[in-house]
Amino acid sequence: MQDKFLSAAYRRTKEMDGLLNQLFYISALETGSLPMHFQAVELKEFFQTYVKMRQAECDDVVFCLDLPRQAFVRIDCQQMELQILFWFQSLHTPILDRIMVFITHLGDVGILWLLLIGIFLIQPRTRFLGIVMFVCIVTDLLLCNGLLKNVFGRLRPCQVIHNVKLLIPKPSGASFPSGHTSISFVAVGALYYSHAKKYATYCFIPASLIAISRLYLFVHYPTDILGGIFVGILSGYLGIRLVHYIENWRLKNLKNVALTS
Repeated sequence: MQDKFLSAAYRRTKEMDGLLNQLFYISALETGSLPMHFQAVELKEFFQTYVKMRQAECDDVVFCLDLPRQAFVRIDCQQMELQILFWFQSLHTPILDRIMVFITHLGDVGILWLLLIGIFLIQPRTRFLGIVMFVCIVTDLLLCNGLLKNVFGRLRPCQVIHNVKLLIPKPSGASFPSGHTSISFVAVGALYYSHAKKYATYCFIPASLIAISRLYLFVHYPTDILGGIFVGILSGYLGIRLVHYIENWRLKNLKNVALTS
């Protein structure tokens, strides 16, 4: 009996959590603001009433419903994220719009970082850095675009709230993590872990601007940006480890060939 009760309570929790999400986005769409506190209170009262009703039906069950608290935390995070995005919308000016569009296009298909790789590969003393960056970017594409975006499948803010004017074509693909941010910070991570901290510092500035531009243009949530930073730096670490492994394997084989000849 208790298992059935818990199962029913969980299903109702998920249903109401989804309903609250819809109400939240509709209110933001209609008003441009976030008047959501009263819905949270009503939902909490609903759960309290629901539990009392169920306990009245099942006198032998003692149960305290903690699931709504988790729902409230998630809704509060979404509310905070949209508040940040709407704050960025308040900063829009014609000049800043053009600057941010230009900055975000630097991250399209990683064009800025591919150009940097080309420059590094041309010069013998920086060729190793170019190779490392290329391997790290490939690692990032597999991890971010190939795996995580498909796993999470999060909708972009511009796919949920349609009354915000976009300055760029609506991007395709999932929102989490941010691909522009990830491929930008993989360059920072690759250079940092290659002990080229001077270059990493230089790259940190455009990488951060590209990340901010995605918020300004309303195509990513703040947590998408944080996720992109983490995935990018992680890919930089994994990429440099892979390069060192391949290099050690190659040197070991050359040593073995020299000993046998």
